[in-house]
Amino acid sequence: MPRIIEIELVRENRLFQAYFGFSSESCILLYELKTQFLSNYELDILQKLQHINRIHKYIQGRYITKLTLAKYYGETDLKSIIIKTGIFNQPLINHPKINQMMVSISHTSNLSACLVSSSEHPMALDIETIHLNNKSNIKSQLTENEIELISTRGEESHILYTILWTVKEAISKVLGTGLTVPLTIFEIEKIEKIDTYFQCTFINFGQFKTRSYIWQDKVFSFVLPQKTQLIFKEFVF
Repeated sequence: MPRIIEIELVRENRLFQAYFGFSSESCILLYELKTQFLSNYELDILQKLQHINRIHKYIQGRYITKLTLAKYYGETDLKSIIIKTGIFNQPLINHPKINQMMVSISHTSNLSACLVSSSEHPMALDIETIHLNNKSNIKSQLTENEIELISTRGEESHILYTILWTVKEAISKVLGTGLTVPLTIFEIEKIEKIDTYFQCTFINFGQFKTRSYIWQDKVFSFVLPQKTQLIFKEFVF
């Protein structure tokens, strides 16, 4: 069952709103229902996809993103929201009422998630399944300082490695680079546990911070401006 949660973003003299959605709906079911939420343009794109993983990501990502955008704008016709992609595979929204939005989409093998916020208040999301086998691959992409940060903490290291990976993915989405630049640019300065989440800050991007939550076997990481207070309007993690 999809969940769409409102987020309150509190600044010193201004309040912003965002919506976060995630869904583990069966791809088989969504494929059967595709004409109910995909536009003709998107159906044409779907027919051209050949690899099953790309088909799954495409249909699941469009579904949860449209639900999240519809909640934000009060739209009832999901087919009227058309999601295209830019040259760096970034999502572009085509709808008469929807403009100046930042949309961040992320997938695991059985879950798709979306974060929608105003472009005035840049944010992004990344999710990843925690796998012990991924530890060595992620570790090879981290700096010596980041490895040292992890070694000084008591939490299981493969969880922290996954957190740092999602954090780097998320900041790359906010900046619009994706992982096309050296990952050392996104080097983590500090990681700490605060209440129910982990918070990271960056050496090169002091204007941003991150929140990472562990939910079941997954990490959800949000990047947001340093001076913003994030409040989920419903219990999530």
